[in-house]
Amino acid sequence: MKKAISEKAAVCIDFKKNRIRIFKDTLHVMEDPAFIQLLINPRKGIFCIRRSISDEEFSQRIKWEKLSKADCIEIYSRSLMNELLTLKETWRENRSYRIFGTFNPREELVWFDLDDAVLIDEDKIYG
Repeated sequence: MKKAISEKAAVCIDFKKNRIRIFKDTLHVMEDPAFIQLLINPRKGIFCIRRSISDEEFSQRIKWEKLSKADCIEIYSRSLMNELLTLKETWRENRSYRIFGTFNPREELVWFDLDDAVLIDEDKIYG
């Protein structure tokens, strides 16, 4: 059975700039959280964005007032990017990948199967 992948829930993993772009539509699918956590399950090869609260460890605040003028938020973390890079032998430094995710309303998270990552044409990003 094919898993349900939302075309609205997507992230861009950009190893060149050590950033993860979380698109606004992904946050809308999660019902516009004030805080999120980024999680990795290395055993299953899954990356997740989970709705969070302010006092949870590693919570990231979503600044909606700034996001109103942008298509995405950007989170920079060299250690997170290095961890992601070790999970996929086919991924390369200085490359960018897009992954569409699946929303799990019961867990209040969007999960991304790293095997579903698609290499992005760098000319379109950095052109």
